[in-house]
Amino acid sequence: MRTLAFLLLLPACGTEVVLTDPATLSGPRAAASDTDPPDALVDCDGGGDFETITAAIAAAADGDLLHVAPCTYEEAIDFDGKSLRIVSTDGSADTILQPRGGGAAVRAVLGEGTGTRLEGFTISGGGSGSEATVNVDFASLRLVDVVIEDGRGWTTLYGSSADVELSGVTIAGNRTGYGIAIYMSRGGLVASDIYVDCDSGSVGAELGHGSAVFDRAEFACRGAVATNWAHAVGRIQRSVLDGGVTIESEDDHYDDYVTLANTVVSGGVSALYGSVVVRNSVVSGGIALSQVYLASSIEGSVVSGATCGINADTDDFTIRNNVFWGNTANVCGLPVEPVGTNDNVAGDPLFTDSAGGDWSLLAGSPGIDGGPDEEGYADVDGTRNDIGVYGGPLSIGGGW
Repeated sequence: MRTLAFLLLLPACGTEVVLTDPATLSGPRAAASDTDPPDALVDCDGGGDFETITAAIAAAADGDLLHVAPCTYEEAIDFDGKSLRIVSTDGSADTILQPRGGGAAVRAVLGEGTGTRLEGFTISGGGSGSEATVNVDFASLRLVDVVIEDGRGWTTLYGSSADVELSGVTIAGNRTGYGIAIYMSRGGLVASDIYVDCDSGSVGAELGHGSAVFDRAEFACRGAVATNWAHAVGRIQRSVLDGGVTIESEDDHYDDYVTLANTVVSGGVSALYGSVVVRNSVVSGGIALSQVYLASSIEGSVVSGATCGINADTDDFTIRNNVFWGNTANVCGLPVEPVGTNDNVAGDPLFTDSAGGDWSLLAGSPGIDGGPDEEGYADVDGTRNDIGVYGGPLSIGGGW
């Protein structure tokens, strides 16, 4: 797996965002996580019950656990309607899935149920102009310790009315026809400890008419959109997004909520209709709000490096306990300057080492104990909420 390091300079302020080397986010991990004895062992060198994963799936019963020995398997995986656990014994660094020909590298498209899992693989190649590299359609699939690279699908991972969970997944080095790394159409996505590279595409994750949660996610989508929410609901927390966040709903969709908590966003946030909450975050590039609802709020956050820190066509939302820094104007379109009201302040937030990814606050920072002083907002040590990503209950042990 390639070793990558990313450094992003935020405009106007000299602040920097560091994206972690993806090798620290996914594989190689420990050998097969299941303690149950496997129902079959696949070994392409002939040391198991089957030499191909395809043959093992054909012989398996619903609910079986298949262990896969380290090797390069020149085949695709189709779960064939069975809720199977397919787990490599040595992790993603040594177990390669390298399909030949067109079509998806992994398919769960026949109603595979909860518990369907692929763990500990590097998927190299797969996909076509009409099919994603990983295709989940009206089914469930969990990917754990999986690297997806060199795919050529119309998108890298596609879920249609699907239940998808990602844990320790890296998506990088793919070419997509639609310029989208993850495309969810309805259904639900839960993603933790993941790394997504847009690979010169336009969108890291497209979320339509469903729900999604990102926890400890990193997106490398500089100059593009990290996540786009279209009539979708969900949450991004404890994450670093090198790219923008866009949210779009309709004028009668009052329950379309997207929350950003303890997250760094370098490409700005924009929302049309629906409700958006930005809490204990750092946003560079501005926050644009159009016809958002009363439940929307920007609180306990640093808003920096924009022509307009907040650009809005309505004042029917809450702005409180924020630090504004390095903006040409702190607000546009609003009748009242926020600084000096509702505990909003202006000034350098004094990050400890933003260049090294440490967004904690130095002594003297206007953000220390500057967040909301209310139940449910306190820092993990019980003191008043600090402004920024190290403040509030999601700031674990003073950091992430």
